[in-house]
Amino acid sequence: MSTQSNQQQQQQQSVQQRGSRSKAQSQQQSVAAASGTTSRQNIEIDQAFLDRICAALNDGSRERLCEILADDWQMDERGRYPNQKPGIDGLVELLQKFRHAIPDIQFSSQLLLNIGNTTIYGRLQFTGTHCGKIMDCKPSGKPVCIWGTFWDDVEGGRIKFSRVLFDKLDMLQQFGGLPLPSASEGRQREAIKFLPPPAPNMGMDKGETLRIIRSFIDEVLNGQQINRLQEFIAEDWKMDPLCMLPGQQQGIKGLEWMLNMFKNAFPDGKWGVEDFLLCGNTVVTRFTFRGTHKGEFLGIKPTGKIINTWGFCYDCVGADGKFVYTQHLQDNLLLMQQLGAAPTQ
Repeated sequence: MSTQSNQQQQQQQSVQQRGSRSKAQSQQQSVAAASGTTSRQNIEIDQAFLDRICAALNDGSRERLCEILADDWQMDERGRYPNQKPGIDGLVELLQKFRHAIPDIQFSSQLLLNIGNTTIYGRLQFTGTHCGKIMDCKPSGKPVCIWGTFWDDVEGGRIKFSRVLFDKLDMLQQFGGLPLPSASEGRQREAIKFLPPPAPNMGMDKGETLRIIRSFIDEVLNGQQINRLQEFIAEDWKMDPLCMLPGQQQGIKGLEWMLNMFKNAFPDGKWGVEDFLLCGNTVVTRFTFRGTHKGEFLGIKPTGKIINTWGFCYDCVGADGKFVYTQHLQDNLLLMQQLGAAPTQ
């Protein structure tokens, strides 16, 4: 219990420290504005800012990327692709590889949270036609549409550090690199239609939102009290369809099915929390999942192997204190690789 208490204290301190940084930066911006100084600190991080990011990704040149990325920009290594080098040069090389394989590649994004112009969270996708070899997959000539999420730290109007996670398992399936049924089969590749999340309710106390998500993680997920789902999940709760596993239905019954599958496949599984982002009734959790494969998982027989993956979960809490919307993405390709069910390169 003391370890859990220490973790919660560390998480609370992380949230408070982020709030302090945001307040300090706002004060710095006010001073700059009063003195008439033009500074990157005054750049508003909005959807137009994200559109400029996507324009730079679509261009792919170092010059354009340096307009929105800090000179010492880095990316969480867990989100990198095989053999991707760190820093901007590594991103330029990666974009060149994708441009070779998908000549008409186009990036687009949606901003979901902005915490004091210092931390942003949103969704990212790219579309195009698979015309060249990538991830050891021969060109298929088929349209592809891949989505992901990002959690970026911003400093001086440029991105300082990125945590990016694409649905790489679905990506590999769309490229034809896995003989598994694609979770996105039947989607309109030309434009993924997200299930829009509710607008954040700024009137809701962030502390209460944090208490609810912690209780859900501790009691339902790690406590495996799946029979208590209705205490936390609203009757009309929705999960973004892009996040659902093959065979999962929409609604609370589908969530119950998914959690029971994880419980049976990884009976000692534990969900860990690296950090939270809070905005009224909305919370983003950067999480980890670790467990031993002792039961069937998506058709894969027990291997006894230990898996350790990570991801993001975006949740909205309703006025009655129950979740009404969830967007969940974890690194399922990494999970499958650890089970020996997917290639590692």
